[in-house]
Amino acid sequence: MRAFGVASEVGVVDAALDRLLAPILGYVLRPWPARLYALVREQAERARMDEPAWIRTLATTPSDPRLASVLDAATVPHTQFFRHAEQLHALGEWMRQRARPVRIWCAGCATGEEAWSLAICAERVGVDARILATDVSAAAIATARAGAYPARRASPELPSFDASRGWVAPDRLRRGVRFEVASLVSEDPAVGQGPFDAVCCRNVLIYFTHPAATALLAKLARHVTSDGVVIVAPVEVLVPPPAVLESALPLGWLRRVTPARRSIAPRPSRAPARPSLHRQPLARAIRTSARPSSPPPPPGLERAARFLGSGELHSAEDALRELLDTSPHDARAWFLLGETLGARGEKTQAKHAYARAARAAESHLVPDVDATTLAEAARRRADSL
Repeated sequence: MRAFGVASEVGVVDAALDRLLAPILGYVLRPWPARLYALVREQAERARMDEPAWIRTLATTPSDPRLASVLDAATVPHTQFFRHAEQLHALGEWMRQRARPVRIWCAGCATGEEAWSLAICAERVGVDARILATDVSAAAIATARAGAYPARRASPELPSFDASRGWVAPDRLRRGVRFEVASLVSEDPAVGQGPFDAVCCRNVLIYFTHPAATALLAKLARHVTSDGVVIVAPVEVLVPPPAVLESALPLGWLRRVTPARRSIAPRPSRAPARPSLHRQPLARAIRTSARPSSPPPPPGLERAARFLGSGELHSAEDALRELLDTSPHDARAWFLLGETLGARGEKTQAKHAYARAARAAESHLVPDVDATTLAEAARRRADSL
């Protein structure tokens, strides 16, 4: 908790943090994580300075090693092994079909669980993968490079998992994964590497403003091969893809638009009857028009997505229930509620929420999201529960 008694003092500290961190992170959080305020207070007291002045000293001395600690405290390192299993399954099948070595960029990898999950996914389908994993937090990258996780943070699905010791990445996986400190909004976010067959940037866009998230998606797409994909989290369907990307299944799968596909007219936003999945390609593309000038999602929807992305499930549910009280036909809100309840293990209620999302997507316009993709993704989620 912040030890401030005057609201104006809170505002001054927040403003100083915004000026310091926004150019590096690309976004502003309000409030910033509690551990950041605690770190600033401790360091300012140690330096015998007031907090805004101490923050300003970091802004004028970017080589100050204390800046790395501030960046670590400012980020939300919520991640886990094998998150969004449907996407990982699709990625494995996609790699298998390519039948050649693949290059993957795991952008915003936090403490590394996602990068190691990608490496394991490639190993399981017998594909040679070279993975670059980056994050703005040097502390998170240090944890990722160590590749050692206690049992409470690991998963029984990991190869050679030990319930008493946890999990340590084996050498055969380490040879294919490289971890580097880099900001997604820097001039060289991929540290000179690329192009990549796939870019995974999941649960990162939710922290950016609507226009900034769209711009970041376009930036990531420039690092993907002409037949490559960008994979974002299902909750990030709130961000309309730029014109160079098109939406596909599973939800969050974005393909580069080739000249041949670019001439195809967009599908109508009102979803047709449920299509048959028989013989349907794994990543059937559904064209989505980019609308950079479209209004952002309702604040409650963005707030819920952030809560969900950072693991604050009860707060996410509260925000979504409040939104659905006034907008009961919002397919996006119903889908996010399904994701929230599913993450809590409430399968029956999650299945109901997904079914409501599918019905709403079929019968109502869905701003900034292809309704067909959303409806089919919701059905797949419901069927899997």
